[in-house]
Amino acid sequence: MEKESKPKPRSGDRLPLPSSSDLRGRQSVRATFKLTERAIDTLAVCAIHLGIKQKSLFDHLIDDMKALHAIANELNTLQFSKLDRIQKTFVLSRRTLSCLDQVSRNFNAPRDALVEYSIQRLLPVIEKERERHRKRKAFL
Repeated sequence: MEKESKPKPRSGDRLPLPSSSDLRGRQSVRATFKLTERAIDTLAVCAIHLGIKQKSLFDHLIDDMKALHAIANELNTLQFSKLDRIQKTFVLSRRTLSCLDQVSRNFNAPRDALVEYSIQRLLPVIEKERERHRKRKAFL
């Protein structure tokens, strides 16, 4: 049996090496949120129609700290608590969960509300896709 030889790095190759903390940040974790059925459906529809994993959508929505801070500043927790919500577990990256926890602590805002309103940012994308679909359908 022949041993497979590993390619040796050339001395001229000076590519930056990934850090262990960066790799751990991409590690998948599970987190449970209580969200409205509309938010859950929005996330699912967007993932299916755009061909993007829900984990990637979460990463995109929640890693945007500027948007998350804006949501936390305008959050109406009283109004949010009146919504009918369903408990659901999602897979997201460790870094995304860390960002969410940090903003939640800093602004004293419920994580569920931050996720709920972050997902609502996808509604214009879905509407745009629906319009494109209507036009395609009319064309055919």
